[in-house]
Amino acid sequence: GSITGSDRLAILARLLDGLRCKLRGFKWLACPALIGIEEALRLARLESEFFSALLEARVIAGNIDTFLAFEDKFWSQCVKEIRDKYLWTRIENRRVRIKSLDTVTPILGVNIKRGIGGMLDFWDLLWSNYVMFGSWDIGLLADKKLLTGDELKWLLRAYIFLVRVREHLHRFALPERDSIESSIVEDLATALGYKGPQKAAQFNHDLRGIMSGIARITLKVQLMLVKKDFSTRGCVF
Repeated sequence: GSITGSDRLAILARLLDGLRCKLRGFKWLACPALIGIEEALRLARLESEFFSALLEARVIAGNIDTFLAFEDKFWSQCVKEIRDKYLWTRIENRRVRIKSLDTVTPILGVNIKRGIGGMLDFWDLLWSNYVMFGSWDIGLLADKKLLTGDELKWLLRAYIFLVRVREHLHRFALPERDSIESSIVEDLATALGYKGPQKAAQFNHDLRGIMSGIARITLKVQLMLVKKDFSTRGCVF
């Protein structure tokens, strides 16, 4: 079936929940209302080495007025000035993650959240869309010809699949471990609706295919954005 507006909202809601958990170590990011919007913005500008996390500082649980005020000022005072830096930060982050996964067994060590083609790559697309175009609607990437319509639909379904995998990993009491170990692959495949003697192998095959596809699409969009953004600055790829 087609991807509906409610599907996109559900994905965004899950994304925001994930970001809140990711940011729990950044106390000043978690609740700017406690220290004041201006102080949060000042800290954001100072901590440029954590720029990808700083963008996520706009996720404020609780007071909607504070959320909107912070979002407006964060966009005008921080995001507009550092768009170039953000794109390069995400591409460099991808390189680091690729190196860190060199020793991971491809099938049994698939990292759902941080691995190449995992949930983090999807988040990169959302944040890149927001940084470059000021929109949370990932469909805008298709409107801008950065994604095809088929890629957009596939990408949303793929992300939903990863969310389901991660939810079941949490059910198996592995909240701090995002990789799939051989001892639970069979149970995980069953929980996701796979059947038959080859269900674990089929699940692994599908998961690797999905992560490979997300990685390919993410890299394509990032490079297209960089080429467009830096086309007048003599950068060659």
